Amino acid sequence: MRLLDYAIIILLLTVGYSLVLYPLVIRLLAKFFPKPSLRDDSFFPTVSIILAVYNEELVLERCIQSLLSLDYPKELLEIIIGSDGSSDSTNELLIALSNQYDFLKPFCFPERRGKMPVLNDLVLKATGNILFFADADITLSPNTLKAQVRHFADSQIGAVAGAYQIHSTNTKDAIYSSEKKYASIEQNIRLHEAIFSSTVGVFGGNYTIRSAWWRPLPDALVHDDTYVAYNIMAKGKRVFYEPESISIDVYSRSLQEEFRRKSRSASRGYHTLSFFPQLLGFAGGKNAFLLWSHKLLRWLNPLIICGVIALNIIGFILYSDWQYPFLLSGFGVVFLTTFIGWIVERKNVHVPLIRQGTWFVIMNLAYFVGTFKFLTNSDEGMWSPASRHVHSGISIPIKEAMHTK
Repeated sequence: MRLLDYAIIILLLTVGYSLVLYPLVIRLLAKFFPKPSLRDDSFFPTVSIILAVYNEELVLERCIQSLLSLDYPKELLEIIIGSDGSSDSTNELLIALSNQYDFLKPFCFPERRGKMPVLNDLVLKATGNILFFADADITLSPNTLKAQVRHFADSQIGAVAGAYQIHSTNTKDAIYSSEKKYASIEQNIRLHEAIFSSTVGVFGGNYTIRSAWWRPLPDALVHDDTYVAYNIMAKGKRVFYEPESISIDVYSRSLQEEFRRKSRSASRGYHTLSFFPQLLGFAGGKNAFLLWSHKLLRWLNPLIICGVIALNIIGFILYSDWQYPFLLSGFGVVFLTTFIGWIVERKNVHVPLIRQGTWFVIMNLAYFVGTFKFLTNSDEGMWSPASRHVHSGISIPIKEAMHTK
């Protein structure tokens, strides 16, 4: 084989490793090399719930009711909510609710600055030993806080990530069904990473951190959740994962919104990691292995695939061997199927295999755009939330709320 062929094979194996092999590898590592951890179900520290909102009048009251329903001693709780220059009735709702509950502390900022500066300001006002971060569009299982804070009895654990699930009334929606399956796979990876060492993925609407280990967010382009996780890992501590702590997001994003969200995830993911370069080299140890496998390779896969296509074109031009046009034809079929899938989904015709493939290709295109935005420093500083819809009767089944490892 030529050197060109070896390069193509290595690149294809790299993509296969990040998409298929890594979930199996981390599962085996967790099974055979688990890292011990402690937990104390009677451990009840003071907790500050932190929530940054912007124009959330449609979902805010439901979110706060979810927070009030948490099974945790109210005398140990405070809820600190910052409105980031909201222009709807969010501020009025916050003030009205604060008149009912003494431990709910609203801060209505006059100008919109973005989520990260608001979080920094809210944390300065927090008095709890543990900080719990939530989002306005999620519903929490009643045992969320209890399930997470018991792990802080272990001095090596600096943050705890909760589980994330998505529900929808339109189960035939292609984007929803694909995202639901993706979320399930992601939760399993996080669970096994935490058992092995430390999970590198944290859902921003459901996680806790020791307040003493909080590090102010440096700018508006970082992800608060991953920045917190990387900071804990850089301290040589663990980010644990708690599957019993469940947050549910009622999924209503369009394909365009999901594309933008994935693109932002990649561009800001790179930016966040740039503050912790020590985690990516040999000095990072297990953390470097987890970050490259779980994060970087996933974002880089579109570029790697472009590299495979480019090498096949070069090989065909130079050597005219059969394998080069064969592989190129395979990529052509994938892209053609993606286009057909996009068309038929717009006509509300659902073909399961095609719609899963369409979602996969489009989301990788989003990662490609996110990588380009990071490299060209063209990411937008302000992010508009996805469209919200009023949902009632959202609940978490008992068997899910009591799910155990």
